[in-house]
Amino acid sequence: SMQSGVPALEKCSYNVASASFRAAVSLLSPRVPRNGQSRPEALCARIEAATAYSLLCALLQRSQELRRAVTASKGAQTASKVRELCLCWACVLRVPKAPRHTARFGLQAMANFFTLARNDGGWPVAGLIAATLLDRCEGLLSAEELKQARYVQQATGTSRPKGDGSSSMCGSCPRCRRPLAPLSPECGFCGTTIGVCHRNMVLCDLRLAATCSLCAATLAGTPRNRGEPLRVRRCFVCGTGDMCVQGMGEPLPY
Repeated sequence: SMQSGVPALEKCSYNVASASFRAAVSLLSPRVPRNGQSRPEALCARIEAATAYSLLCALLQRSQELRRAVTASKGAQTASKVRELCLCWACVLRVPKAPRHTARFGLQAMANFFTLARNDGGWPVAGLIAATLLDRCEGLLSAEELKQARYVQQATGTSRPKGDGSSSMCGSCPRCRRPLAPLSPECGFCGTTIGVCHRNMVLCDLRLAATCSLCAATLAGTPRNRGEPLRVRRCFVCGTGDMCVQGMGEPLPY
């Protein structure tokens, strides 16, 4: 399933790819030892990768749909759809992926911010992505892709990866509501670590979110009231791991 998922992803068949990665999670998760036995690192890594890629494919499918909606919309509706599309790409950038896919989808994110959000704060974001791709992923880009990144870098006046490119087009921090940078794992104002909720496909505060102990799927959460009882819930993605509040080892309150 993993082997069929990647070719489908690279052919932009995102629904097919997502189904393949989800099938891989369902197939591999029951193989993980329970009852306190040690878990094979390689197996767990494959499960985490398949889970991350199933989310990536869902986001990319959503971006395709939003791109079509932007083309078909008019007036104020266009601005709203552009914002939705940019927020979707902000999530794509934060999903863990292989280096070649980091370069590939980083380039696509750059193009969307550059071409569609020029008047809405998208150009600084596109420039930062371009400069970062040229700085860190140059060897993974084709000659044509390098040409595109250099053009965006020149057009936006971004000579090197500097600043954080904070923009409301990249979403707002769930904690302080200030604009987020596209490539930073944390809010530049309050330090909150930002993740992507696997259920709602939105940015979330990892301090409050729950993360599966096996597949690392993330679920946005809310603060627990003092004295409120906790109960464990199985992961909604792999069905095997426990959803625990990240960094505290506590199950997510429901």
